[in-house]
Amino acid sequence: MTRGQQHPYGHTGQKSSGMLIKQSYIDLYETLSGLATGEIFEIDPEFYDTEIPTFSPWIGRPN
Repeated sequence: MTRGQQHPYGHTGQKSSGMLIKQSYIDLYETLSGLATGEIFEIDPEFYDTEIPTFSPWIGRPN
């Protein structure tokens, strides 16, 4: 299981746990695939500085 993504009381539902495992598998597969093909070295690092926000909008508590 990925650390830091658990329910506050330590319980993660079965569906959520499976989704986290699947996402971790996809991330690892794509990273290794990019390294094996050399595609990862063709990515423009400037993209991450300009196109991806550093944080998402803050959502406040409902009144």
